[in-house]
Amino acid sequence: RNTCSLTNSHIASHCSKKIAYSLHIWRDGFCTRAKSFVAPRIRQAKPLNHETRLRSEATCSSVDTIKSSKEACWLEEGNMFRALKETSDVLVVYKPAGVPFHADPDGTFGVMQHIRAMQEDHQIDYSGKLFSVHRLDRVTSGALILAKNKNAASELADAFRQQRVQKYYLALSAHKPKKKMGKIVGDMTRSRRKSWMLLRSKSNPASTSFISQPAFAADAAGLSARSLRMFLLKPDTGRTHQIRVAMKSLGAPVLGDPIYSRAEEAKQVDRTYLHALALRFYVGKQLIQVVTPPTHGVCFQLPHVKAALEGLFHDGIENDAGVWLPDHSVVTSAVRPAPSLDHDLYVVP
Repeated sequence: RNTCSLTNSHIASHCSKKIAYSLHIWRDGFCTRAKSFVAPRIRQAKPLNHETRLRSEATCSSVDTIKSSKEACWLEEGNMFRALKETSDVLVVYKPAGVPFHADPDGTFGVMQHIRAMQEDHQIDYSGKLFSVHRLDRVTSGALILAKNKNAASELADAFRQQRVQKYYLALSAHKPKKKMGKIVGDMTRSRRKSWMLLRSKSNPASTSFISQPAFAADAAGLSARSLRMFLLKPDTGRTHQIRVAMKSLGAPVLGDPIYSRAEEAKQVDRTYLHALALRFYVGKQLIQVVTPPTHGVCFQLPHVKAALEGLFHDGIENDAGVWLPDHSVVTSAVRPAPSLDHDLYVVP
């Protein structure tokens, strides 16, 4: 009753969440729960404070805005959410680097908040409910699957568990790996600084196959005298930080990784160079294949890197329902539907 003179900032700053949600205040002639004033402050979007913006002169200077009737979010040009492929059961979107999967306490939007804002602004045609079936780290860009209904979400969850979703990731490193191709297998456990580490034990191991090749003389990009190396990684499992830990175990941490690479090296580049490049999976009898090259990051746009990637994923590979990368047996893939389904018919949308 005595809070009529309190502003939103006073409530947010001086009241606990429990008290603020139970308070009733009078404002503009309406008696409303304080939750309606506090919650927008909690959800309010802010410009992404991604560490990869700090020192790269080549980082895009212009920004685009995604607006909804309630909130706005800011992302750099070339690093925007967008729809990649849509069917009656799934929506595959491009997730930008620097966006957390869940909203941050400081109000930075999470993935689903961004998607809902785009739906409200009609930037995505589908306006119904979406279900997340897997996640990408904050620093990772690329293809992300969202299910349109519970049945599709359940089927995809089973497909991930049974390793029937084929995933390809692209990474760059400024270090020479202990081996140029192969498989990294081992249990993972928590370490310090919110990091994970790979163990020698294999009771419930993470498994990642990879190939690599030289990509560019990094000194020309102002990074160091070393050569950049491009990695194509195919994880069989889906553990937290799995690829980043695997790269660290090879002695070649992902370029720009704020946790697993040296801090001074991470600050020299404009982003963490890890990208979810391609997905192959079935929903029912429908085969869905997506390849989305990275559109953000100075080093990802270097001619040698783009040429090396095009040598692996040629134009039109999305329409190839057969074996991918047959010349690279370590990372080759052939996608299959659920065992209970008829294998004779499939559709490539």
